[in-house]
Parts: sequence; structure tokens; C-alpha cells
Amino acid sequence: MKKKPIFLLAVAVVIVLCIAFFHPIVRWNNHKLQSSITSLETGTVNWNDVVPFTWEAVYTFDPYTSVAEIEKTIGFSSRSIQETVSEGMVQLLFVKDKHVVASVCGYSNQLGYSVDFEGKISFGENARFTVTNEGGIVELKKQ
Repeated sequence: MKKKPIFLLAVAVVIVLCIAFFHPIVRWNNHKLQSSITSLETGTVNWNDVVPFTWEAVYTFDPYTSVAEIEKTIGFSSRSIQETVSEGMVQLLFVKDKHVVASVCGYSNQLGYSVDFEGKISFGENARFTVTNEGGIVELKKQ
């Protein structure tokens, strides 16, 4: 009988650690975003229609921008923030209600897409992007 409470405690600890360190909502939103973008056809799209989760603003930063500088720009800290380690990396940081809801930081050839804009886009902007497909990589460029 004593094994059952220990097992339940171990399961609870694993769940708490997964939530604390692996940010399942951020990872799920990253996956949904990747699926949405990589399925786009060439042409133009409304960014609000591409992003498959709720968000208020999306940021991108210059290569090598520190986590501290990113936190200063967005106005809060989060363990989901990553800094790029070289040029050519895609970095997208989606926020809503002072929480990171998606955090993409990787090379376009691994992600299957790239997104080109500067600074910040707010949901209300209804930003438009030109979509191309170069060598199997979907490229979005803000108009």
C-alpha cells in the first residue's frame, strides 16, 4: 500500500518539473506556428491569420541581443527567452498579458521557415507579409 502514494508523489514531481522547465504551452504554440507557416503557399498573408494562438505582440531582436536587454524591451522576465548565437537565426518572441506564449529561436533550415521584420508587431496592426518558398524554406517578409 505504501508504494502507491510514493508513485503518485513521483508522478506529481515529474509533472511539476516538466511544466517549470519545458514550458509545454510555449512548445505547443511553437509547433503550431511551424505547422502554420510551413503550409503557406506563395503570395501575401495577414500575420494575424498565420499565427494559430492568441498573442498581443511579437518581437524580433538583432543577433547576440542579451536576455537582459530582451527582458528590458518587453518589460518582464521569462525563462522562455532565448538569445540568438549567430546571424541568420530566426527569433520570434510572442507575448500576451506579460507572459511568453511562444519563443522561436533557431536556424531557418531547421525550422523550415524564416520571418523578416524589425522590432515589434502588435496584433492590432494586421501586418501583411509576402510569402515565398526558396529551397524548401518558406520565407515571410513584412511589406
